[in-house]
Amino acid sequence: MTTCKRETGKLFLAGKLDERHELAFEEHLESCRCCRSWLEQDAGDAANWEFAKELSHGSQAATDS
Repeated sequence: MTTCKRETGKLFLAGKLDERHELAFEEHLESCRCCRSWLEQDAGDAANWEFAKELSHGSQAATDS
């Protein structure tokens, strides 16, 4: 059973969990409202949006050339 640790969700989002832990976390998410909420918050934190903005500007520059 997976216990609620916000760090696990962050590792999940970063693709850093091995397959066994990833599957266990996905199963845990089905019944844990707290972890789903954390995951939603962390998926859209400021650092992620800034990174997406930088990527967007980079691909815009590539298409302008």
